[in-house]
Amino acid sequence: MKVLFLILPIIYACTDSFDCFSESSRFNCNGEPCLNNITELENFVKITKNLTMYFELDISNITMLFELQFCQRFAIVFDYTKINQLNKTYDEYDITGKEIIFFRWDQTYDNLYVNDNIGQSPTSFVYDEQKVGFQNWHILGYAIINETIRIKITRTLLIDNQNYYQFNKQTLDIGYLIVYNKEGIVYKNYNRGVITVDLYNLASYVEKYEQFTDQGHTIFLFIFWSFLSDIGIFFGRQLKSYPKYAKVHGMIFLFQSILTYIFAFSKIEYNKLKIQEIYYYDGLIIAHFIIGVLILSFLLLQLMMGMIVKNNLESLNGSNKIYKIKRIHFYLGYFIYLVTKAQVAMGVHIQRPDLLIPFYYFYVFLFFSKISIEILYHYEVSIIPRRRITYSYVELDKNQIYENLIDKINQNISRNQLVKEYQKLNYIILREAIYDVSDFNHPGGQYILERITGREIGRYFYGGYPIQNLNIKMHIHTQFAINYIETRYLGDYRNDNCPLLYYEENTSQIDKYVWKFEQYIPFASDVGLFIFKSHFFQVRQFLKGVQWFGRYFYIKPFGTGINLVERPYSIVMSYTQSAILKRQQILDYFKSQVIEQDYQAYIPKQQIILSNEINFVIKKCDFSNNMSRFLHCTGHKPYEITGPYGFGLELDPLSDGIHYAFVQGTGILPFLDLIDYLLRKAIYTILHDQRSKEIADCINDNNEEYLTTLGQDFQLIIHVAISDIAHFYGIPIIQDLLFICKTFHLDFFDIKILIKDRSNIPEELTTYMVESYFDLKYMKEHIKFKPTKVYICGSPQFEEEIQTNLFDLGIPKKYLVIV
Repeated sequence: MKVLFLILPIIYACTDSFDCFSESSRFNCNGEPCLNNITELENFVKITKNLTMYFELDISNITMLFELQFCQRFAIVFDYTKINQLNKTYDEYDITGKEIIFFRWDQTYDNLYVNDNIGQSPTSFVYDEQKVGFQNWHILGYAIINETIRIKITRTLLIDNQNYYQFNKQTLDIGYLIVYNKEGIVYKNYNRGVITVDLYNLASYVEKYEQFTDQGHTIFLFIFWSFLSDIGIFFGRQLKSYPKYAKVHGMIFLFQSILTYIFAFSKIEYNKLKIQEIYYYDGLIIAHFIIGVLILSFLLLQLMMGMIVKNNLESLNGSNKIYKIKRIHFYLGYFIYLVTKAQVAMGVHIQRPDLLIPFYYFYVFLFFSKISIEILYHYEVSIIPRRRITYSYVELDKNQIYENLIDKINQNISRNQLVKEYQKLNYIILREAIYDVSDFNHPGGQYILERITGREIGRYFYGGYPIQNLNIKMHIHTQFAINYIETRYLGDYRNDNCPLLYYEENTSQIDKYVWKFEQYIPFASDVGLFIFKSHFFQVRQFLKGVQWFGRYFYIKPFGTGINLVERPYSIVMSYTQSAILKRQQILDYFKSQVIEQDYQAYIPKQQIILSNEINFVIKKCDFSNNMSRFLHCTGHKPYEITGPYGFGLELDPLSDGIHYAFVQGTGILPFLDLIDYLLRKAIYTILHDQRSKEIADCINDNNEEYLTTLGQDFQLIIHVAISDIAHFYGIPIIQDLLFICKTFHLDFFDIKILIKDRSNIPEELTTYMVESYFDLKYMKEHIKFKPTKVYICGSPQFEEEIQTNLFDLGIPKKYLVIV
């Protein structure tokens, strides 16, 4: 079936078509508004850039819609033969074809005129005008939109008058001539051409392709944003204990976002004409389109932020600065989630209003399920039993690796050495248990795991302390997190070198860690000594060696309804009554033997070995939900005290070299037992050298190896920052050690004191005062030799500043010990 379409613009009456026509003329169908009557049809052929023909066939009729750049006149010719312009001055053409339809807009009377004619001779048109209608063809509507005219007509495929074209063949030839004018009289340029279209096969192809786009847009986007997005959020929020949760979350949303863009833009491409006239459609359709465009815009931003967050979280050099983007990603994600839910509901209302009721039932079920999951997520789930990791095949050798790691940890091998030796393992210690979290994607970023590898993490895990140098807020981990790491259990850190507590093996596991608050001895208005008593444990008052210095216990109130973050508090055995009495006896004995040379002086008595009391020096902090404030301000009696934990000062009998310590306030407490030990070591060494081994052994009832423990070049240099003398803890021990070191020329201890209020300072300590804060200049002046270790203990801000300065001085991280 060969059909010619000739489109012939003759005159442009004005430059802005909207200035030429009234509002009522832009949409008209036999005098009535057209609404959807002039919308595009199922099949189309784009003849030129500015000319598109839409058509639709049924058993007996053909309907056509032509859209082209606005003009006053154009013609359609079926069964094209030839087109020649006879006169360049007048409106005359040689148009030969079976049937010609001519459209003319009368601007004077604001009417559309149409003619259908038989074109068989090279003459001008002979008009057979009918207003809004004609003999064989019927006009369904016309519209002028954005400089574009659209006309929709229909006709039966076959008619009685054989002079007219009969649509009884499969193919059609579309011939066209588009003439562009200047000044409305002289014609300058024109384009012509012929295309042959398989009418029925084209309809089938276009229909299938557009049908696929429509169905994909409807079905896939419904599945993606009404259900699949909830699965993606579930992985990203509730399944953080799953090792690959971030990857699954990202892949789900990346996959559905890509397909969303494909189907959305395909839909837009096939509906460009509808979009141009969108304001004539129902308000729900307009809202669906506008919201869809907004979703596409926000979705791109969300994907970009998701990629930034993912890359940062997976990087070992990540930064906590990403938390702002992560927070925006979180809230924008939920905004998109809610908007897409509304968008899907509008889509169902537009496409399948008959399914609205089942759809809303589905939504009710979905939101009820999501709320239930969210409640369960925050609810304290059951505690699962600890399970050790085992490998029965493939990685069988990992069992041996784990055994070696556990043995070396219990042999007190330094953390830095173990981390270097087991670089492929991210192991952590929580209380007494050792875990492997190598395959875990931490929600806060892998760089967090890199900072805590090989450390006891209770202070961070329970929300009592932020991780140094990361500016990360304190975070209390849920039971979900606890249950996860219990599945990564390797073994126990036995803490054999710190046998501080003794109890009978048959003691009940439920309440054996419950201690009763017994006494408070104030040191200042906000700090004092807390004494707790146990009915089950006995505390060894004197421990041999140096490995146990700096260990700590976790303390929290015992009882229901008390929700406080448990905090670690360091052991200060030198503050026990037994230690104070023994130290005084040793000093008196030393004074009589060396200074006064009273060789008949009494021998120090053996002090109590075991006691049911344990002491902690605790300063009150005034921020809310704080353990220390609770201790100071309430009369609560039972407390759960567990420990000792951690590696402390990481000393061993062979420790040697210079050990610097930068401490602030109560940060000196973990070092007091070491200072007390150095005091006894100094006294024993002097007695041994100046008197005799037998006399020196009189103060060594604990069989300490003072002469061989700690190397000859061991030196502890403490830099302490305090507010006033009341907050300078351990002054008597420090004064005695400084006096002996200075008098007998021992160089294994020194101290530098930065104090704000210098009133009531003992005179012998004034020579150890410094004026400058511990800034980079100060540290450069005072760290003159390569350190074996640099201890840091203070507030998070203090620790971060000290670490930054040490790094600026070129001191590697492996030398740093955060106490």
